[in-house]
Amino acid sequence: MSRRGRGVRADRREREEAREAIEREYRDILEPDDSLAPLVTGEEAAREPLHRWLPYRQKFSPGLVRRFLKEAKGPVLDPFGGSGTTAIAAAQAGVRAVSVEAVPVLAFLTRARFEPSPRADALFVAAGADPQWLLADRARPLPRLGSAIVGDARRLPFADGVFGGIVTSPPYLSRYDYVGQAAPLSRLFDPERAARRDAQVRAAVGRRTRRSEEPRPEAAEEAARELDAKGARGNAALVRAYFTDLDAFLAEARRVLRKGAPLWLVLGAADLDREYVPADLIAAEQAKRRGFALEGIAVARHLREARRKLGALRVSPRESVLCLRA
Repeated sequence: MSRRGRGVRADRREREEAREAIEREYRDILEPDDSLAPLVTGEEAAREPLHRWLPYRQKFSPGLVRRFLKEAKGPVLDPFGGSGTTAIAAAQAGVRAVSVEAVPVLAFLTRARFEPSPRADALFVAAGADPQWLLADRARPLPRLGSAIVGDARRLPFADGVFGGIVTSPPYLSRYDYVGQAAPLSRLFDPERAARRDAQVRAAVGRRTRRSEEPRPEAAEEAARELDAKGARGNAALVRAYFTDLDAFLAEARRVLRKGAPLWLVLGAADLDREYVPADLIAAEQAKRRGFALEGIAVARHLREARRKLGALRVSPRESVLCLRA
C-alpha cells in the first residue's frame, strides 16, 4: 500500500475512533436473540384481535409486551404509544397501562379500543381494518385498564416514581417521518389542526432542525462532525437533536419509574450519508449517565449485511432491545 493509501486509512480511522471504541466496548454485551425478530415488528399484531384494527408500520408486537410483563409490575407506561400496542396488550394481561402519544389521532384510536365510538370505527376502516374484525373482536371486550393521552415523552405529565415499568420504542433516527405517516388519518380526525412535529423526538431526515449546543456522547458528536464535513449539515443537526431529545426522555423515564423498575427500549442504529450511527449503544451510554443499570442488549435482527467498516470491525445497522433498570 502506498503512503497516501496508508494516510487516508489512518485519517479515516481517526475520524471513526469514538464509534469504533463504543462498538468494541459493547461487543461482548450484544447478544443475538432471533426470538425477538418477529416481536420488534408489527407482523404478529396484524393477526391479533384489537391490535389488527390499526395497521401501523412502526409498531412492535404484543408478544414483546407480554414478555416484558414477566419482569414488570403495573402500572406500565409507553411514552411513545403509537398504535397503542402496550396499553392494549397490558390490559389483555390484566395490567394497568398508560400510553403517551404526540399524534392526537393515534391516542384517540388507542382509547377507542377501550371506549368504542362510531367515529373511531370509521377511522379504523379508513386505515384499512376489516369491519368484521371490529364486530368479532368486541365479543371479548377489553378490561378498562388502559388509557392514552396526548403528550411529549420529553416532558411527561406524571409524578415521580409512579410506574412499575416502561416498554417503548422511540422513533428511529432517520427511518420515518412519524407524523407524516399518520397524516392521512390526522386530516380525517381533525382537518383544521395538523399534528405538531415539535411535540415529538426529532428523528426524521429532511425535516428542518435547529442546532443544539447541549453536550452529547462523543460517538454521536463524531458522526455529526463527519456529516458536517460532508456538507450534510441537516443530517448533522438531526443527529445532535436526536440524542439531545433522547437524553431528555431518559431523564423523564428515570424520574417516573420506581426504583428497580425495568425499562425496555427498542432502538435501531442508522446509516446517514454513509456515516454509521450506533444509536442503541449511544442510548445505553446516555441511560447509564441518567442512573439506569444496563442489564443487557439483545440484538433482534440486522437490517442489512455487515459491509460497513469501523477500523477493523464490520458493522451494520441493527435493531436492538436495551434492557435497563432504574
